[in-house]
Amino acid sequence: MGGALYFQPKEGKEKMIEIKFGNVIDIFKFQNKIYFTEGSGIWGSLYELKKDSVFTYEKIESFGDALEAFTIFNDTIYLVSHHGFYKVVNQKAVTIFRNQFWRNLYPNSVIVFDEENIFIGMRSGIAKLNLIKNTVNFYREKGL
Repeated sequence: MGGALYFQPKEGKEKMIEIKFGNVIDIFKFQNKIYFTEGSGIWGSLYELKKDSVFTYEKIESFGDALEAFTIFNDTIYLVSHHGFYKVVNQKAVTIFRNQFWRNLYPNSVIVFDEENIFIGMRSGIAKLNLIKNTVNFYREKGL
């Protein structure tokens, strides 16, 4: 693992400021706050980035595997990981599905239409999650 989250001041003469050492995956704005995800291999975490006179960060949640993609829908952050699915509401993470079949199918995108129609793109197909019925279905092109 190598890398870091840096801030580059507008004035080019100032040095970059290292905020956090680690494998930062995504950085995004949600409810007027800045968040970032970090992780690699078997772990992943969600943080809130804070700026007063200096940059600080607060860990919101640690997950048992690598975070692969996220989306925001109706004031909720939805996260798909290497083999799980989570949602974060009011900075509280809830595990929805764990140890799913997509472990080696490398999920890379997630879209939420509503709690009954959540789709995860991955190698070889698409998984459809229904949080109301607590079901997961896998779809792929015929003949694969």
